[in-house]
Order: sequence, then structure tokens, then C-alpha cells
Amino acid sequence: MTHWDDVGLGCVLVVDERTLVQSLVTLESVRWRGRAGLVCVFGIGDSVTAVLGALHFPGMRVVNCADVLENIPDGATPADLAPACALWLLKAAPQLLGVAMLSHETVLCRPVDELYASAAEDAALFTLRGGRAPGTGADGAPPFVGVPRCRAGYQTLTRWTRAALEGRADDVDDIMRGIAKRGDCAVVAPWTMDAPLSGKLDGEEPLLLDECLVGLCWFWKPVIMEPNTFVPCFDESWQPGLEALERVVLPMVRRLAALTALVRSVAPDFDWRVPVSAKAVGARHVLVTWHEPGMPRLRAPHLPVRFDGDIVVYLPPEMVAASPVLRPAEGGECLWHMDDLRGAPHDEAVHAVEHLCSGATVLAEFAQNLREQRETFPRHGELLGREAALLAASGQGEAACERYLEACAADPFDEDMTRKAAGCLLEFGREQEAFALLGNWLDASPDSTELFALHQRLMRARIARCIQECDVDETWYERRQYTLSVLVSSYAAEAFMRECLSDVMNQTVADELEVLVVDAASPENEGAIVREFAQKYGNIRYIRAPRRITVYEAWNVAVMLARGQFLTPFSTNDRLHSAAYERLLAAIREDPAIMLVFGNTRLTDAPHGTFEHHSPSPESGGYWEWPDYSFAYNLDKPTVGPHPVWRASVHDSVGYFDERYERVGDQDFFLRVGRAHRVVNIPDFTGLAWLDPDAVSRNIAAVREFGSIQRRYKRRAYADIVENVIAQNAVSLAEDTLRAGGRGAGVPLAGRLVHGLPDTALVRGMRKLIARMEERAL
Repeated sequence: MTHWDDVGLGCVLVVDERTLVQSLVTLESVRWRGRAGLVCVFGIGDSVTAVLGALHFPGMRVVNCADVLENIPDGATPADLAPACALWLLKAAPQLLGVAMLSHETVLCRPVDELYASAAEDAALFTLRGGRAPGTGADGAPPFVGVPRCRAGYQTLTRWTRAALEGRADDVDDIMRGIAKRGDCAVVAPWTMDAPLSGKLDGEEPLLLDECLVGLCWFWKPVIMEPNTFVPCFDESWQPGLEALERVVLPMVRRLAALTALVRSVAPDFDWRVPVSAKAVGARHVLVTWHEPGMPRLRAPHLPVRFDGDIVVYLPPEMVAASPVLRPAEGGECLWHMDDLRGAPHDEAVHAVEHLCSGATVLAEFAQNLREQRETFPRHGELLGREAALLAASGQGEAACERYLEACAADPFDEDMTRKAAGCLLEFGREQEAFALLGNWLDASPDSTELFALHQRLMRARIARCIQECDVDETWYERRQYTLSVLVSSYAAEAFMRECLSDVMNQTVADELEVLVVDAASPENEGAIVREFAQKYGNIRYIRAPRRITVYEAWNVAVMLARGQFLTPFSTNDRLHSAAYERLLAAIREDPAIMLVFGNTRLTDAPHGTFEHHSPSPESGGYWEWPDYSFAYNLDKPTVGPHPVWRASVHDSVGYFDERYERVGDQDFFLRVGRAHRVVNIPDFTGLAWLDPDAVSRNIAAVREFGSIQRRYKRRAYADIVENVIAQNAVSLAEDTLRAGGRGAGVPLAGRLVHGLPDTALVRGMRKLIARMEERAL
């Protein structure tokens, strides 16, 4: 029997991967309100249990569902397992007077014991008022269930447990319909969020609904669409108004943001399941995002509005059209701050801003008007940019640069503003800041062709300057066209250099190769060995940097100097199959659409072996053997092996190696290639990798670096998923609107629904239809 402290009431919360972060908000609300005797959290799966255990929440006991429940059905949800876990806790802790079953959909506004005590003591099970969505016939899991320690409670909970675990949905519905809705406090749910509210969910004053004390807030069927986008209610029939957003939803989202960061700190690889069903999210949903550097703007018909801090709320077109506060910003491309919209004296003032920002008037002629508008709308990014342009025109370069940076911070989604800001920074000698600004933009929006071209121009200039600083020795180098350029970065690798170059020169296609050895200011004498081979073979260039540079800086130097049609990196301490390059080149030549190929890799823990003769490492069975390449799989695991071959021309479309990374920048490059082009894995073992325990790519910092790279690409991939789902539903809704409204009011609303969507064939077809109907109406 487990030993429990002497407590009167226990709390039960069941958590899976999808509900983890939201459940942590529920747990924190229990802690905020205090006086919870025992909080028992049941994790579904080892990974969830491990993350919960690593968080060390005071007063929280973590239990793996598999350790206490037998025969858990596949695909069981927290709602399925909650009654079984509550029953187990009542049996395991006989001193408990009862158990409160919580849901990840709830945030408590009063202490658990008060909510429990407010219900009838003689009920077998009970929940609070507002436990069901009115008028929907849907029951769902109630937001709070009290289970007193009594015979009737045991019997009802046992029956509920069996029905849930055996999948008898009708019996579960009957039990939940029989739960008495009692209690003397209000429940704030989506269908009550239009009622008068006072206080805030995280405020010092109590939250009131129609002057009644709120017991808890119920986010009915909430969804985290991707790790930074929250849908408060899955059912688009129920949406919070502006007041409820600020008083209830945004405080919840701030906790979600903080706890997301906490989970990432203890489990960098932990991921959230993203719902991709056709009805997951549409043009009528409210979406709330907490912005991070590199967060893309969702291409949707919604109006993005910035609230306090870095929270951006995407408001649906119908809600915008119905709100006098929001209507002035309708149809604009700028990111507005909510405080600025509230501060607008009248609609015309906001429209005047849009006219002012159109650029139709000469800057000098509206300087005074601009100052007046800036006082009215101090957070408006476009106005900040116009002020920056005035400052630049008057020769105040430093002030202009600072104002442009403020404009980009106010509206991180404005591509044109980012371009202007980068141009101003370059004009006034702040190239590094311009380069960083463009890089941050491309992290979120890699398909921006104009900004990519500008970023690459700066990148090439940086690499060219590095080459100018280097000592390039090509005394014996034969200038001709090569098929494959081998990129070798060297630092303190004298002991491996002879083996490395011998391996390359013994390739079956050695006569098609050139070798570029970039010496990163090594303290050893690799140069003598390289020159010896260069004199013998005539296809080697030796480049020595004047300072220590990273491997990715070295590879960029080699890429710019390379004359081969194809490129491949080679570590000085790895080894190759003698026909490795022959096989890889044959594979990539098969199809012009293939941009990168790689093979499988054997592993060793001992240096100085060969591909044919080495001691296999016990790690991974002594080899890395990958499945057929999938970009989605690559988002989770580093997939491309250490000896790939890619087309040199791919750098024109995806860029060079990102020098911000010191350890796994190659994986960032491979993800860029995989996102945009075809990548192929051949089933042959082409190389041998030495698993050097001191390698920078194998320490915890490398794991964190790859985690940050993964998150960046996943954010864009998740945004693509969310945008496509929104687009499908928005087009369907636009069709319904046109049928209902005909050529009258239906056409403008349909136009708003498809505004800002990704430019797909489906969206283009709907836009053409709307345009034809507009012409007929005229």
C-alpha cells in the first residue's frame, strides 16, 4: 500500500501528449488557489510521465497509467481513463474523503476544496453548473466531477470505469447525463462569454460573471493547433468576444506560453500532436498565438491584432465586421495594436492613416500630419516606418535606423518594412544588423524571394571577404571542370589528414574529383601533408584562414570556390567505401529533380579504421540505416548522413550554410533542401563515421541547437498545415455565403473570407468566381 500524507481531498488529472501543456495550466491554477490536499497526475505513456516527473511541481505526485491500470485500450483518451484513475486513488488512499476529477480544459478560479464542498454531500457524483453546452445535445467530459467516498460513489465510478474502458459510449453518456449539476458558483464557458464579466482570470480581484463569483473557466474542446497557436474552442459556434478574450483567454494563453517554454527546457524533443482534420479550424475560429522570433504570420482571412506583450490574436472576418472597434482596420495589411485601435477617435482617423501610409503624398508635405497621427497611433508599424523614412531623408541616419527597427518590432510580419529597414541599415553602415534582420525574417518566411535574394547578396559578400583574408595555395592545382568537389574542413587534424586524402584519391571516380581543404587556422601542420598530395595529384586547393573559423564558415568558403557540378563534405576522421562517390553520383544523375542523395553509414568508436576494417560501435547496432527519405521524418530526427552529395546549383535556391550554427548547421541546410526539393537515400553503405566523444556535434549543446532548428522548421510546417485547413473551410464557407446571399451582401463577405489565404488552385478558383459576381453586380 502506498503511503499517503494525511489529506482530506485528492485531485485527479489524466494527461496525454496532446493535453500536456494545457493540463499544466490546470495544475498551476490548483497551486494558485492552494489548499489542495493531494494532486495526483496520471500520465498516458512513458514520455508524458517522464516530462511530468522532470517538472517537479510542488505537491504533485506523478503516476504512470500503465503502472496502476490493466488493459488500457489503444488510443484511450484522458476522459476514458479519468474514472479508472479516480477509482484507483480512492482505493489507494483510504484516508481521502473524496476525489475531485479535473479536466485539461479547465482553469480554477476558486480552491478545489471550496468547489467540492459547495456541491451536495449526498450525491454519488456531481459537477458544477454549466457542465454541458446548452442546446447542442453534446455531453463531453464535464469540467469538474466530485466523487465522495460513499457506497453510491464507488458503484457509479466503477460502472463508469468499465463502460469507458470497454468503449460503451452510450453507457458513458447515460452516466454523465445522470451526474447532478449542483454547486453555488458560476462556470465561464464559451456560451457564457458574452455575459458581463469583471476582473481577470489572473488578476488580484475575483473573476465575476454577471456579478456571480466564478468557480472555474471551461475552455470547451480547446486545441493547440501547433506549439504556439491556441484555439480557445474547437466548436466555431462558440467564440469569445473582445472582453472575454482579454479577461479570460489571454491570461490563459500567457500561462500556456510560459509552460510551453518550461516543457521545452526539460524536454527539447517533446512535440505536440497537430490535428489535421478538415474541420479542425476555419474562418470563423479565433486563433491566439504567442509570438517568438521566427514565428510566421498565418495566411488567413483573419485580422491579426497585437495585444499586450507578444500575443497576436487572429480575429475572424465576421467578428471584425461586427465590431466598431475593429472595423477600421478591416482589409488592411498592417498589424495593429489593440490599444491603438481603442485610441482611434473615429473611423475616419484610422482610414486617414491608411491613406497616409499609401505613399501618394511627398514625405515632406505630410511631416506635421505624420507627427499628429503618430501621437494617436504610437504602436503602428507603418507609421513608425514613415517616420524612419523622414529621418533618413533629412540625413539623420542613426535615428532612422533605430526607428526602422522599432517598426519591424511593432509589425514583424511586414515584408516591405523589413526590406526598407535592411536597406537603411546597409546605407548607414550597419550591415551586420541588416543581415541578422533578414535572416530572422527568412526563418519565418523562407519563400520570400526578394528578401532571400538580398540576404544571399550579403552572404556572398561576407564569404568573399573571408576568402580575401585567406591564403589560397593552388600551386599545383589544375583549373578545369570537375564533376564533384569534396569540401574538407580541418582543425587540429594532422593525425587524420593523410588517411583522409588517401581515401578520396582511392575513389573509383578520383579523376572526376577536386578537393578543397580549408584549414581553420589549425595549430598543427596539416598544410605540409596537403601540399604533398596536391603536388602528386594536381586537383587539390589548400586554403588557410587567418583565424579560427567554424566548420560552416569553412564549407561556405569551399562552396564559393568549388568548380564541381556536385558537392560533398568529408570529415577528416571519417572513411569511405571505395565506390561511394561513384554510387552517389549515379543516383543523383538519374533524375534532374533530385537535389541531394545520401547513403547509409557504418559506425565505429575507434579512430584510424577503414571502411573495410574497423571495430563496429555498439551504438545503433554499429550503423545508421535510414528509411526512404521523408521531410516529415527529417523534422523529428537528423536523417541525412554525413557523406551526402548535392547539386551545386541548389545553393541558388536555398542559400549557403547558416553560420549562426556551430554544431549542426549541416542539418539546417539539409532541411532547407528537403523542404523545397527532392532528396533520395540509396540503400548502400557508403561511409564510416567515427563517433568521437569530444565532437561538438555530439554534446548537449548540439542537441539544443538541433532542437531550435527543428522548432523553426516545424513552425513553418505546422503553419502550412493550419493555413491549408483554414483555406479549405474558408472556401467552403464562401460558397455557402454566395448561395445564401447571392449577388448582394454575400459577395463582399465571401471576398473577406478568401482574403489573405495561400495562393492555391482552390483559392484562385473562388477568387475568380467572386470577381465575376462583382462584375455582374456592377
